Amino acid sequence: MNRNIVVIWILTALIITEAEGFAGEKKQSFSVRKGGTLDVRIDGGDISVRGWEKDEVAVRVQSVSDDQLQNVQLSDGGGKVVVEFRWEGRAMKDMEFEIQVPSSFNIELRTAGGKVAIEGPLTGTLRGQTGGGGITLGNLGGDIQMSTAGGPIKAGEIAGDLNVRTAGGDIKLRSVSGTAEVSTAGGSITVESASKGLRASTAGGDIRLGKITGDVDAQTAGGTISVSSCQGKVSLSTAGGSIEVGTAQGMIHAGTAAGNISLKEVQGSVSARAAAGNISLTLDPAIGESSTLATSAGNIDLRLPASAKASITAQVRGPHIGWGKDENSMIRSDFPVKQSEKGHALIELNGGGHKISLESMIGRIDIKKIK
Repeated sequence: MNRNIVVIWILTALIITEAEGFAGEKKQSFSVRKGGTLDVRIDGGDISVRGWEKDEVAVRVQSVSDDQLQNVQLSDGGGKVVVEFRWEGRAMKDMEFEIQVPSSFNIELRTAGGKVAIEGPLTGTLRGQTGGGGITLGNLGGDIQMSTAGGPIKAGEIAGDLNVRTAGGDIKLRSVSGTAEVSTAGGSITVESASKGLRASTAGGDIRLGKITGDVDAQTAGGTISVSSCQGKVSLSTAGGSIEVGTAQGMIHAGTAAGNISLKEVQGSVSARAAAGNISLTLDPAIGESSTLATSAGNIDLRLPASAKASITAQVRGPHIGWGKDENSMIRSDFPVKQSEKGHALIELNGGGHKISLESMIGRIDIKKIK
């Protein structure tokens, strides 16, 4: 083959390859009023939405396929801007939908597969779902519900209620000023702060919570749970890990099938149960409430202030049972014991009050005075 022909053929192939790599685009803008709605319904592609201070919706669609661009439909009517893309052809190539909307606008997004990113300034009702891809939320306001069939979810500062779900990925939230509801079928959950309560669930990962105000319900089928501080009714449950709480005010329910429970500074009442693990609690008890600590195979360490009013019942069912202050005792107390018998002790602090039940099948019980 002629050498010049080969060179020309190679150059032509390179030019064609480069041409295919360049993205064609479709652009259109719409004059709108704040408070309107953006409705995106596409058969696939990444979606990026950003708020700005113009009364305008600007849509820019990029694709490496002219056929795909021809199937993009943009329309406006009745205060709603609609972006549609239907594709029934051969395998779809990369699509990118970049949209700018007024800072006060409602969003409805649906993509069969692709990443979703929403950045402020933006306040409104936000709804979105993707058949497969990560979701990233910036600093946003309003009521937000987002879900993905497979990918991580990240959010910045959310001024409103937040509901996010993923079938497979981690969830990381910075702060939520309203209520937060988060769930993943296979990943960890991290929430730095939530101001009006939190529900968190994962089928396979750790749950790490910072400062939570309001009721808390956190469940994992296989991981640890940690909470820096919380206020309200708190329910923490794991089938395979430890539970740790820093400071808390209110009622705490904590249960684990395999792990330790550590509650460092609680004002209120506690119900803690471990199938196989130790329980440690520092408690400032609430008058009129009751607390229960129970473990099948582990030790119980309870610490109370000297001024606490409490009636404590401690029971150990294992062998070598006794009570007192010596190292060989299975029930030990820094406070005077009112009544005792084999495997059982009754202790009343300052005339009695908050009822506390301590029970271990195989383990030791220590009742200590905070100095």
